Amino acid sequence: MQSDSSAVTVVKPDSQVDPSNEVLDSLRTRFVTRGLNRLAALALIFGVVTAIAVVVNIGLRYWAPRHAIQESAASYAFVIALAGLSFLMWWLIDRRKFPDRALTIAGLAYVLLFGFSIALGHAQSLWWLENERMQGTTWLCVWILLQPILLPTTLRQSLVITILLALCAPAAVTLIVIYFDLGMPGFITYFSVTFPNLVAAGVALFTARVMQQLDSEVTRVRSMGSYHLKHKLGQGGMGEVWEATHGLLSHSAAIKLIDPGALLQQDARSKQITERFFQEARAVSSLSSPHTVQLFDFGVSDAGTLYIVMELLDGDDLHWIIKRNGCMPPARAMHILLQICDSLEEAHDRGLLHRDIKPANVFLCRLGVEYDYVKVLDFGIARTMAELNENPAAHAVEGTPAFMAPEALSGTGSVDARSDIYSIGCVALWMLTGTYLPRRQHSVGIRRANSVEEFQPDEKLRAERVPSDLQKVVVSCLEEQPDPRPASISALRENLIACNIGARWTNDDARAWWRDRM
Repeated sequence: MQSDSSAVTVVKPDSQVDPSNEVLDSLRTRFVTRGLNRLAALALIFGVVTAIAVVVNIGLRYWAPRHAIQESAASYAFVIALAGLSFLMWWLIDRRKFPDRALTIAGLAYVLLFGFSIALGHAQSLWWLENERMQGTTWLCVWILLQPILLPTTLRQSLVITILLALCAPAAVTLIVIYFDLGMPGFITYFSVTFPNLVAAGVALFTARVMQQLDSEVTRVRSMGSYHLKHKLGQGGMGEVWEATHGLLSHSAAIKLIDPGALLQQDARSKQITERFFQEARAVSSLSSPHTVQLFDFGVSDAGTLYIVMELLDGDDLHWIIKRNGCMPPARAMHILLQICDSLEEAHDRGLLHRDIKPANVFLCRLGVEYDYVKVLDFGIARTMAELNENPAAHAVEGTPAFMAPEALSGTGSVDARSDIYSIGCVALWMLTGTYLPRRQHSVGIRRANSVEEFQPDEKLRAERVPSDLQKVVVSCLEEQPDPRPASISALRENLIACNIGARWTNDDARAWWRDRM
C-alpha cells in the first residue's frame, strides 16, 4: 500500500534494521527543536527590546531628564547583562553549536535565570516605596504563564519549573534584604509577592495540559498515511485505537495511535512503548495466518504520532464475551481453541512466541459469512525463542501474570512453545468455566495447588460438565512443568481433535448465537 511520503515517514515491515531507537530519537529531536526555536525567537525579542529600552533611557537622561527613569549604574549593568544573556541564548540555539540536550538544559537555565532577574528587579523596587504592602503581580507572572510554550516538557517537568519560578520572588526579596542589610519583611510581604506567582504556576500547568490535549485533537483530525480518522474505538496505556477510512479505497481499518507526548520523557517507558510498537508491526507483518490480525501499514506522521493500521474487526474479545454471556459450551470452546492453534502454529514455526495469550487478545468476529472467526491480537511483546533463551536474565518479565506459565513468570527458566500452550490452557479454562487460576498459583502450578487444596481446575471443569477428554487436554496444558504439557501446538491440535465432545460447533450455530446475543 502506498503512503503519502509528504505526510508520513513509513518504515518498511521487512526492514532488517531495528529502527525503534532511531525513530524515538527523531521524535524527541523534532519536538525539542520546535521548542528551542520558539525560545530563541523569544530570547531575541527580549534582547532587542531590552537593548532599545536601555539606549532610549540613556538618551532621555541627557536630552529630557524629567522623562528618564533614574537608575543606578549597577542597575544599568544588570539590565545590559540580561540583554546580553538573551542574545547569547538566541545565538547558541541559532548556530546549534551544541547538542539539543545541552541546549535544552541551557534553555531551562535561561528561563529560570530570566525569571529570577524579573523577581530581583521587583524586590529591589519594593524598598523604595513607602507602602511595603506592594502588589505582588509582576512581569514574573507573565513569564511563568509563557513557560508552557517555550520548551516542550512533560507535566511533571512543567510542575517543577513553574514552582521554581514562583519561588524566585521570595528568594529575591530575601537576597535584597540581606544584601542591603534591611529589616526582614513580614508574612504579608512574602505572601503578596509569592501567591500571585503560585496562581500563575497553576494556570501555566493547566495551559500545558490543555495544549497537550489540543495537540492530540489536531493529530486526530489529520490523516495517517492514506487513512482518515473517523471516531475513537478505545484507549489503552500506549495510546488510542480509532476507526479510519482509506481515502481512495473507502474501506475501513483500525489505527493504533501512540501519543507523541508519551515519547518525550527520556525514560525506560517511552523506549518500551516505541519498541513494542515496532515489535508488533514486525511480528504481524511476518505472519500470514488468517487467524492473525492483518497489518496494512505503519509509520510516523509529520506531527510525530506513531501509528499502525490493522484490519477493523466486527465483534468482541473473549474477556467481554464470557463476562456478558457466561461460559461456553465445550463444542464452541474447542472450535475457538483450534483457530487459536492455527494462528500460533505459524508463529511458532517461525520461532516466535506470542507471550501474552489471554482472553482480551483473542477476538471473535464476523468475517464475511463466517461467524465466531478468531483473530489473535497484540504481538507487542512477541520475541523469538532463541532471543529469549540466549540470556533469560537480560529480558524483563513481560505479559499478564494471570495467564503466564510458571517458567515465564519466574524469568529464569527457558521458554518455548509450551509457555504459550500454558496460556492457551488458561484461556480454555476461562471459556469453559468463566474462571482462571489465581495469580499466586502460577508460580507453583496445579499439582502443588492441588496438594494444598487451593483452586483445582479439574474440579471446576467437572462442575461445568465438560467432557472428560477435553478436561484432560485443558489440565495437561496447565501442568507446572513444561514436559507434561503438549510438546507443540500441532500436538495440542491433535489432542483437541481426538476429544469426544459430541456434536461439533457449526457456522449455523455461531450465526444463531450472534443473531441472538450480539
